[in-house]
Amino acid sequence: MLKLFMSIMKDMGITDLNPVFINQLLEFTYRYIACILDDARVFATHAKKKVIDLEDVKLAVQMTVDRAFTTPPPRDILLEVARSKNNTPLPLIKPHCGLRLPPDRYCLSSCNFKLRCNKKPQTKQMHHHTMGGEHRPSTIPKPVIKFSSGAPASKAVAKPKIQMTMPPGNNPTPTIKIENDLSSSLKRKREEDDYDILE
Repeated sequence: MLKLFMSIMKDMGITDLNPVFINQLLEFTYRYIACILDDARVFATHAKKKVIDLEDVKLAVQMTVDRAFTTPPPRDILLEVARSKNNTPLPLIKPHCGLRLPPDRYCLSSCNFKLRCNKKPQTKQMHHHTMGGEHRPSTIPKPVIKFSSGAPASKAVAKPKIQMTMPPGNNPTPTIKIENDLSSSLKRKREEDDYDILE
């Protein structure tokens, strides 16, 4: 088979060629003949024949040529088709320029980023009290109002007084003093009528 391809190349005037080209020709020939014989077997089976004959091979070759090896039409036919196509007038130019696109929010041509506002969020101001040369922030608590229905009003409970003082010097530990007002306690006084005197 290699000698056959080499003789074909010499008859065509090709003397210098790459040996890889011979292998490509062998592969192409094997694949082409295998496809032709497979198609011929299909045609023979369809015609209910047991053996492939010459007519089946010719039909397979014709089908393969029409499907794979297409040749361009002749020049005269191409000129006739081009002449009939060029006789068709071009459409008129529209008054607007470019393509008419939908609004920007529906297009991908708009900006894909958003600017961030430089305004800082407002925070509540805190009062600063000075104690012993140090600034301590303190917040003002909100008043809490409680309502009671039908119950008699009770006396308010006296809260202990807390006093914090900063001693002079480098000692950072403050002194805390707690005072409790016992005079305003809710404990009622003992009365003489509560107890019977035994004689």
